Amino acid sequence: MSFLDLFVASFKGRKLKVAETLLVAFLSALLFFSLIFAFSSGGEEQPISATSAPVTIKVGYGDITSSLMQEGKVVSLGTAYVSPKTQSRLTGLFVNVGTTVKKGTLLATLENNAELQGLAQAKVALNVAVVQLNNLTSNIQALQETAATNALSYQNAVTAALNSLNAVKAQVQIKASNYQNAVIQADITRAAAQSTYFTSPEPQNYYALESAKIALNTAIQNQSINRQSDDIQISNLNVNYQNALYQQTSGQQRDIQAIAAAQRSYATSASQFGVSIPTPAREDFVLPQLSIAGAQRALDATYIRSPISGVITDVGAQLGQNAPNGGYNSSGEIESLFTITSDGMYQLQCDFDIVDGLQLRAGTVATVTFIDLKNPVREARIVSITKMPPNQDTPPSFRASFEIIGQKDDIYPGLDGSAEVAIRGLRDVLIVPNMAVITKAGKTYVRKFDDRGKNPVLTPIVLGLVGKSTSQVISGLVFGDLIELASKQLTAENNA
Repeated sequence: MSFLDLFVASFKGRKLKVAETLLVAFLSALLFFSLIFAFSSGGEEQPISATSAPVTIKVGYGDITSSLMQEGKVVSLGTAYVSPKTQSRLTGLFVNVGTTVKKGTLLATLENNAELQGLAQAKVALNVAVVQLNNLTSNIQALQETAATNALSYQNAVTAALNSLNAVKAQVQIKASNYQNAVIQADITRAAAQSTYFTSPEPQNYYALESAKIALNTAIQNQSINRQSDDIQISNLNVNYQNALYQQTSGQQRDIQAIAAAQRSYATSASQFGVSIPTPAREDFVLPQLSIAGAQRALDATYIRSPISGVITDVGAQLGQNAPNGGYNSSGEIESLFTITSDGMYQLQCDFDIVDGLQLRAGTVATVTFIDLKNPVREARIVSITKMPPNQDTPPSFRASFEIIGQKDDIYPGLDGSAEVAIRGLRDVLIVPNMAVITKAGKTYVRKFDDRGKNPVLTPIVLGLVGKSTSQVISGLVFGDLIELASKQLTAENNA
């Protein structure tokens, strides 16, 4: 048992005297100041003087994701007046007054025989265009193949004519030598007969001389006749060769002209069909495809769908009647086929500037915040982006409409909100963590270590795109540089 227990037990169960009361008060005060001294001086924790190692990171490449933020207001889709673009007979009616519909619900159909026929004709026209252009392409290919075959035939004919001419020329040279040898031999015979006759002018020698002279004249005449015949043959062969060359030149020109004419015909048809590439697919026939798209839109217009979610409050026609086309009656009221009142479908509309608006895409998921609501943060989706013209007070902008996903029963028109849309900034660029960036006097710095990883120095850098957690480095750092991740306290001190 402790001293305090014994002390308390000695007074337990009886009334204290004045001296005993003063003793208890004194001991209590002494215990109180002892505790204060223990916790204030003797038990005081001394600050730790040891410094921890700085957190470092190497500069590298990566992607930057940033976000666009803009404030706006909640708007109601209100009342929609639904009417077809033209007055047509109502062939199908699928809703009544009081029917609850969703956006895109089919409400009615109109007579569309003409639209169906127009779409069918547009598709047939596309098929005809495809076949026609394919035939023209095949014709060009056939002409090119024929031209190649003809070119080979022309060249073969020229080669054959030239070979024949050269062969005859070679033979003529040999014949000319033979002709000359025959003349020389006849002249030798004549000279021998003449010498014999002069030596012995007897009748038989005279007759021999005359025979030799006749043989010489015959050889000379044969030489002349044969030469003329050879010249005629060479001339004829040369004419054949020239004709072959002419046929080659004129034939190639005809083939080139035929191909060029076929190509012009193809170009004309391709222009008529809106085709601008050499080997088009069906979707490359721009003008027929536009006709099909227009016919399809005309057909789609005969199917009346709800533009919003809500309740049908009025139906302006019955089956078999012509549907009203949204004009005004004598009382100034809209004559519509359907009147739909929104069932609390609200959207947050935010006007982004031109630069930010060009980065928005319909269907992108975003985060919206309503600070006046108990549950302020909601998920939303961009359902439309509309370019807004400038006016006297505001520049041109892009109006993005955000459809709230999830809880929306506490949202009301006029509620202030803001939207944050995440976008991908840059890919594979030199980046630095935002935690490492220090801002002083409007300039940005990082604490960069030397090559040994020591002695960090405040180094100026130039940043490009600034993202949520990282930023693009334009200059001041290179890949692999070692930098220090600044703590919140250090960043605050440097930014001050």
